[in-house]
Amino acid sequence: MINAIEARPRVYNPTMVFVLAVVGYVGLLSAGTLLNSGVLKALSYAMAFGIFLTMCVVHAFLPKLKTAVPKFGLPLAVYYFGFVCSLMVNHDELAYSDLLKMFMGPAFLLFGTAFEARQDVVLWERLAVRQAFWLMALLPVLVWLVQLATGLASGGAGGGREMLMGGGGEVSIFSNRNNAALYAVSLLALYNVLSGRAVRNVALILATGVIFVTLGVLVALVVALALTVVKVRTLRYAVPVVLVVVLAMVLFPEAVVFKRIIPVIDSVKLLWSGRIRLATVSYGDLVLLLKTSDLSFLFRLKHWNNLLSLLADGSWYQWLFGFGVGSSVRLSQIHLVPHNDYLRYLFECGLITCIGFISTIVLIIRSCGRRWETVPLLTISLYFFSENLINNYLAMAIFYFCAGALTFRIGNRHVDTSIP
Repeated sequence: MINAIEARPRVYNPTMVFVLAVVGYVGLLSAGTLLNSGVLKALSYAMAFGIFLTMCVVHAFLPKLKTAVPKFGLPLAVYYFGFVCSLMVNHDELAYSDLLKMFMGPAFLLFGTAFEARQDVVLWERLAVRQAFWLMALLPVLVWLVQLATGLASGGAGGGREMLMGGGGEVSIFSNRNNAALYAVSLLALYNVLSGRAVRNVALILATGVIFVTLGVLVALVVALALTVVKVRTLRYAVPVVLVVVLAMVLFPEAVVFKRIIPVIDSVKLLWSGRIRLATVSYGDLVLLLKTSDLSFLFRLKHWNNLLSLLADGSWYQWLFGFGVGSSVRLSQIHLVPHNDYLRYLFECGLITCIGFISTIVLIIRSCGRRWETVPLLTISLYFFSENLINNYLAMAIFYFCAGALTFRIGNRHVDTSIP
């Protein structure tokens, strides 16, 4: 049995401090977006750093546990060791905004673990917490509706390079539909933390991917559900489901979701036939071959091939410590981030940081196990393979915080951790 906290009066709940801080941040982002105010946007950047400092202060003044072994201590130590070494080696040209996000994000794992270890109530029972959560969920929706009503947004149908990536244009307070979908999935994890019970509605879970027409997050959601909560005996339904989907694609090829899938199928056929060589084919040629500007799938493969070639030609210390934060944009042919956060860490920060990042993710998923609470966490972990997510500070802070809280909660369910 864990002796939770030395006797000491509590005047605040640390997790509630995190929730209220995030609500304030979302509110500031929403106001800055609606008013198109540079001042408010600058304040939101400052507030992002302020949330991190606030969590550090709250963590420092928490009553100390008599038994406190940091579960994430070793992988985070590897992560930050490699990260600091990368900054020292590549100090000349760095993207400082991204650097801060990469530095601050994983620390929320420790905040989530520490705050959950001292949790003595179900926060969802408090009206203020429920109101705060729904503000987080509804404010971006209201901003998006206002944008659509006033013509400031077109529902995410972007052009240019965004069409190559399949991410669309800005959506509410987010840079594209992928980040909007990521935020929705992170809110599922936050609900699991605050309510003390997991979201078990498959339709609701899948809707977080479908509503934004993001193929990557939808695939990640389906795979996460299959790996965490689907029982082996239910797999017999997979064949008829696949047949129904194929029939629907034949009958309704113009449906939005199928219009995103068909270019992927055509891309695989071209690769299999040898008609495409990623190292030499141009994006213009791909548009002509596929008869679409949605090159999301082949864009990623070609971009990854370019970055891996650059890495292969690098020196040993660049393999270990990368080319520097922001170097993937500076050095790649198309001057964009990899849209694969595992590859981004490898290229920009090196093998050591990448190992720390992967070890942290593996520990999160392994500790949570096959249960409903794991679904949003595994979804985001899988989504790292196909998207640029670590730049989204808001969603990453929630993701890491929830991962820390749920890992501690699930690992200690058999132990009485209540406050005496």
